[in-house]
Amino acid sequence: MDAITWNDLDLDAVFDTVDHTVSVCGEEYLYTALRMPVTTTEIREERERLMKLFCREPKSQRSSAESTSFDGKKKR
Repeated sequence: MDAITWNDLDLDAVFDTVDHTVSVCGEEYLYTALRMPVTTTEIREERERLMKLFCREPKSQRSSAESTSFDGKKKR
């Protein structure tokens, strides 16, 4: 997505609203996912698979967050 469209849609505000990440890596991934929407079925299906995994298995989510906690993201 080009910068003009991003700004026209005020997607920085959308990002701020939906950002509930606990690490800088997660925050960067979310920003990239919004900035570069999925264009292939394979990527979309893989993202959905991973989201479902983290929703079903909080331990996986927590251990992933803990393993990247060194990166200094501040909780809001």
